[in-house]
Amino acid sequence: ICARGATFRRGMRLGGETPASASPASEARAGDPGPSDGDSLALRHDRDRHVRHAPPSARSRAATCFGATPGAGLGPLGGWPDVFFAALAQAAAMSGFGVVVAALAIAAERVTGSKALGTFALALEFAARACAAVPAARAAARRGRRPVLLLGSLCGSLGSLLVAADLTIKSYVVGVVGVVAIGVANAVAQQARFVAAEAVSASDKKRALAVCVAGGAVAAFAGPELAKVSRTWLSNAEYGGGFVAMAACYFFFGVFVVFCRSSGTVNDVFVNAPGESVSTGDGLAWKDVFRTLLSSSSPNARKGTACVASAWPLMFLIMSAAPLAMTGEKEGGLGFDDAADAIQLHLLAMFAPGVVGTGDLVNRIGPDNVEHIGCAL
Repeated sequence: ICARGATFRRGMRLGGETPASASPASEARAGDPGPSDGDSLALRHDRDRHVRHAPPSARSRAATCFGATPGAGLGPLGGWPDVFFAALAQAAAMSGFGVVVAALAIAAERVTGSKALGTFALALEFAARACAAVPAARAAARRGRRPVLLLGSLCGSLGSLLVAADLTIKSYVVGVVGVVAIGVANAVAQQARFVAAEAVSASDKKRALAVCVAGGAVAAFAGPELAKVSRTWLSNAEYGGGFVAMAACYFFFGVFVVFCRSSGTVNDVFVNAPGESVSTGDGLAWKDVFRTLLSSSSPNARKGTACVASAWPLMFLIMSAAPLAMTGEKEGGLGFDDAADAIQLHLLAMFAPGVVGTGDLVNRIGPDNVEHIGCAL
């Protein structure tokens, strides 16, 4: 009883009450063998005394210097300026992707004389993108998104210039290296939408993602138009100018990323108590991805992966073959501008729903129903 009384008095002092101000009901509760408010406050005090405030690691400090924030926090105007710049960055990167889809297969076919090698160039870009996706996410988790996005901007600019140079010297080997670099850049560019999602509150994440993806609607128009306008910029390489313009797109992608206040979170925890799990910033590994997909508690992960794995190859099948089929003498016999217009309409239909409120639609009817509508279309 004496020990409980001492615990109660200490709890009252922590709670801002003095023993003289304690009510008779509180004094009666002090002798009660059941749990008291003083017990709870004392236990909380004992727990807080053991919390270790660890200093940030060198990796955390470096990532924070690049804009990564170790804790969640909204910027000015609720984080929406970050969403705006992330959407512009997405638009710049997707404009470069529009040039790739419209011109890469045709340009490779003109250099090699083989339509198979023309479509192989696009397949190589898609494969490089797929292989770089998980390492890019892992690097973003460890270092923050901004340095990874800036590295992607550099890869895209250099890769585009290598492809433009290859169209001049016609070696095809240099072009392969450039196409792989472009694929890596496009994989990294997917991280821009997460910058938008992490900049706003939880209730606005879906809307922020929709706004960021809607930047692709701008790219849907700008990319193919840029491919048409710049096609003859280089006199000794018919399609080389388009890839010079694409290098500029990836450069501006990096510029817009720099203006984002937050580049996502770094997985270093600064306050940890005994028994809490602490993330070390190791990011994702392939085994973790497959473990998640095979886990019985992750049906949504399997469902989303199956949907993307089914829909995207079908889309790429059409997109890679369409320009060659439209411009081939034995097939469509149309000009490059006509093929670019078809790709432009495809990209507009792909990204325009983000403008008309896909995020709000997901909030209203759920992601599964939106996914079903997409499959039906």
